[in-house]
Amino acid sequence: MPYRQSSEIVTKTKWQLCWFALLSALLLLTFPQLVLAQVIFGKPTQDPINGNIPRLELPAPLLPAGQSITAQLYGTRASNQNGLLLFSDQPIAATRYLGAYLNVVPSYRGQITNVIRVSLVSTAGALSTATISSPLPSGRLFLQLFVETGNRSYAASAGNYIEVSSSPPSNNPFNSDSLLGTNIASVDRQELGINKFKYSRPWVSGGYSPTTGYGEWENSMLINTDSSGYVTSLLPGQCVRTRVEDGRGVTPSPRRMIVRYTGDGRIDYWGGGTKILSLSTPGRDVVDIDAGSTGFWMFIPQINPANYIRNISVINAELEPMSQQGALLDPMFLQRTLPYSIVRLSFLQKINTIVSVQWADRPRLDDARWYSKGVPLEFLISLANQLKVNPWFSVNYLLDDSTVTQMATLIRDTLDPSLKVYIEHGNELWNTGGLEFGTQHAYALARGAALNFGPSNDYYTALKYHAYRSVQIFNIFESVFGGRSRLVRVLGTHWANTGTTNTIASFQNAFQHADAMAGAPYFGQMVDTSNVNHYLSMTVNQLLDEVEQIEIPRVAGMISTFTQAVSTFGLRPITYEGGQHLQAVGIVNQNSTITNLLNAANRHPRMYDIYAQYLNEWRARGGREFVHFTDVSQFTNWDSWGSREYLYQDPTQAPKFLELMSWLVTNRRVSAQRLSSQQRKQARHRHLTRAQTTKEIRRLARIAFRKQRSRFLIS
Repeated sequence: MPYRQSSEIVTKTKWQLCWFALLSALLLLTFPQLVLAQVIFGKPTQDPINGNIPRLELPAPLLPAGQSITAQLYGTRASNQNGLLLFSDQPIAATRYLGAYLNVVPSYRGQITNVIRVSLVSTAGALSTATISSPLPSGRLFLQLFVETGNRSYAASAGNYIEVSSSPPSNNPFNSDSLLGTNIASVDRQELGINKFKYSRPWVSGGYSPTTGYGEWENSMLINTDSSGYVTSLLPGQCVRTRVEDGRGVTPSPRRMIVRYTGDGRIDYWGGGTKILSLSTPGRDVVDIDAGSTGFWMFIPQINPANYIRNISVINAELEPMSQQGALLDPMFLQRTLPYSIVRLSFLQKINTIVSVQWADRPRLDDARWYSKGVPLEFLISLANQLKVNPWFSVNYLLDDSTVTQMATLIRDTLDPSLKVYIEHGNELWNTGGLEFGTQHAYALARGAALNFGPSNDYYTALKYHAYRSVQIFNIFESVFGGRSRLVRVLGTHWANTGTTNTIASFQNAFQHADAMAGAPYFGQMVDTSNVNHYLSMTVNQLLDEVEQIEIPRVAGMISTFTQAVSTFGLRPITYEGGQHLQAVGIVNQNSTITNLLNAANRHPRMYDIYAQYLNEWRARGGREFVHFTDVSQFTNWDSWGSREYLYQDPTQAPKFLELMSWLVTNRRVSAQRLSSQQRKQARHRHLTRAQTTKEIRRLARIAFRKQRSRFLIS
């Protein structure tokens, strides 16, 4: 990138030094862990993926391909209201971003993230050719970060450096003592891996004729597949199709995909995808996705049964080099998930619907797709290892001891030994509602009755079996791991029902074999036929007023009851899910007015402050780890669970995500003892105090920035 530093050298006056000292003092008083950078930089005016790209310029000599670069930046920015901090902790292919892309993490309302880490891998011989400075005697290299804002560029360089290393960072400093976790949405809600075909819909049979082309859209013909799920042959008059990028969590923008496969046959694209014949070769199709499309269809009308089409991958063109190097996870997924200390993987495991209960039948890495059976355990372990994040696994209620032992063994042998393993029996076995939950509860009820834990029509009989089986699973994991130092043994409960909590914890002294008890303290009313008229007449602000003034105080009181009940047994009160629960149920979810109201409330900037109030109540009333539901999930008429609506969403447009990141910075692991009433009072007002403080910091920073601006302008 051509640049030149301004020839003007601004002499630091006494006034400049005073402003800088005052700014530094305020920052360090508010955030004592912060090391202040000597520059403030702006944010890109567009999505960095598609627009102005922050570039990391490395000094000569050029670094060899595959060399790992780790950089630490300390600092903040305060040049506008919605500025972003930049960080990443995972190797990123430089070719994707014309040099290097640093992930965006919010610095909303001037709030400050204390450490920014960058880890990048060169795939094309070097990340950059620009020479900034010579290496220091210690081997550290000066760093300059450029951020383009319209026709201006700002450079941050003073005091920053790059350390060259041969391996990725050994830990994730951003989340090492964080209390914040997230559920990862199921594969029908987002696509976290590089290979989009893994999340495609199951094959559907349709009609096809070599002379007249495609016929009926769907028929009942048998589809012949191999053990991995690839189609081995077609019946006369048959074609098969699948939907790729099914609209959930996908950025609706024009993009180029690369479809790779082995074998002989023909693949056609329709409904959003167009094959570029001039760029395609056998086994590698180049497909352009239309603007506004959230997915496309793949059709197979011809197959050679002796060499059928298999090993299909669908990859964003920019990520093809990473895929060829063996990368599995989308770098943006890694970057946006990096701040969390816990990832609950139950929905990727298909814990509520899985039908394969034998170890030999589990999902495999080489399966054609993971949509139906769930994501392989090996993939989930790799996810945790790359993020340096503690995984939360749910053990399906149907698994026998042998399968649980093999599951525990694989986790022990392949998970980073520095990580903790949260382990839980099933998912909401207390819940009697719906087919998914009702089936689990009915099974627990029958097993509990068979073991003489109570009558077969007694709700609490199922809870006793849940406690009993949980302890059995905990014991298996302890045996495999050789102790419990790496385990967090979680008893799931209905947080709003103290009787449920007491029964599960006390049955056969289950609490003595557990570390934590998890509930789901959601806030927000469900809208159904009984109250729909009340909400039809509401504006978004009126709905948010109700949430803020009625719902949050109501839930806060329930949180106190829950944490007190759990603490009585000496367990940590944590969440397995949590967040807003504004949802239309039954026939009401077909009402577009209600859908628009609830979705708009979730997108409204006020949701940032409501989440702050809610999360601070959780912490102030004794709550420990908070695992939000969920990370990426598109808003629909069914729900608005996601902290982000799609993977590449601008964080400034995701108020729930912004507040989660803000809360992460200010809430770290402390003693398990409950906070005093004075501490609770301070915690409730901490967000407001920090907001006021950072507002003043931003005001002073603007003055200091204007005084020193000419030092950092790049023409």
